[in-house]
Amino acid sequence: MVGPMHKRSASIKDVALHSGTSIATVSNVLNNRGNVSEELKSRVLKSAEELRYSANPIARSMRNRKTNTVSVVVSDINCIFFAPVLKGIQKVLSAADYNIMFYDSNYDPELEHKYITAIRNSWADGLILAGLTNSQNREYYRKIVSSGPDFFPAVSMESDLTAYGLDSVLIDGRRAAATATSHLLELDCKRIAHIKAPVITGAANERFLGYQDALAAAGLQVDPGLVQAGDFSAISGYNVIHEMLRTGVKFDGVFAANDQMAVGAVRALQDAGISIPGNVKVVGFDNTFIASIVQPALTTISVPGYKMGVTAARQLLDRIENRATEPVSIHLDYELIIRRSTMSSARTNWDMVYW
Repeated sequence: MVGPMHKRSASIKDVALHSGTSIATVSNVLNNRGNVSEELKSRVLKSAEELRYSANPIARSMRNRKTNTVSVVVSDINCIFFAPVLKGIQKVLSAADYNIMFYDSNYDPELEHKYITAIRNSWADGLILAGLTNSQNREYYRKIVSSGPDFFPAVSMESDLTAYGLDSVLIDGRRAAATATSHLLELDCKRIAHIKAPVITGAANERFLGYQDALAAAGLQVDPGLVQAGDFSAISGYNVIHEMLRTGVKFDGVFAANDQMAVGAVRALQDAGISIPGNVKVVGFDNTFIASIVQPALTTISVPGYKMGVTAARQLLDRIENRATEPVSIHLDYELIIRRSTMSSARTNWDMVYW
């Protein structure tokens, strides 16, 4: 172990000593190279953060000269929403001759912070945050961009962080969730279950608020028994609805905060012999490819993931070149796609573009 740093900043050697690893291992972790175990990677990143390790003057010089490398931190690489998003990012950055380094935080705020710290101190030219994990401590993200000669270009997707200095690309998630819920209300649903996004994400609060807004506009109050948190996976959606049915909770509509949880809800209802949309109507969110091929096809909010990725990448490239301007918030349009999970007469066409 090394003692606290006084007159000099921590070096890569200090990080190696602190984490009990080699300099080569630290270098591989900080530059996302080599086959390093998750446990060792976590230890190195924790040491770098504790020692406030920052890249040496050569690294800063390299960054100022540009290295044509951009890092992308994704909250969950397994989430099917991100496939077209990453495709859009890759298209723009590859065309601009940039290399891309991907990191998966797996909804772990500490891991997300460690990755960002390492990226911030590396030779990367900029950062895209694809799906914010830590919605509670947003002040942290102000430290990413910093200011003056230490300014670091960064773009947030799905969460508006312009107040914290980051350019942001998103849809109005609250309004979109209200649109989804209102669709169920317009079809005469009176008791609408809501499967929330993971509480740790910014999407959870926005989509729940939209659900509340629609109920309030219809003169209805939120029944806490109808609101349960999922984790964005299909099995969590299945478990929420299965448990509601098991305990006798009455509902005639389901609004899930993403398509995967909505598909899980559909399966739970089908296993219980409940007609969709005859007895219960289901709406998802994102319009991922699975929405058009599940039976019945899923009514959902269409989020332009590919366009979101393209827009974020273009904005980051612009920010790398124009650092002095104020951060901007770019809102994209969303659309309610009506399919047979809410209306048996709706037309259904398979989406074969992104899979």
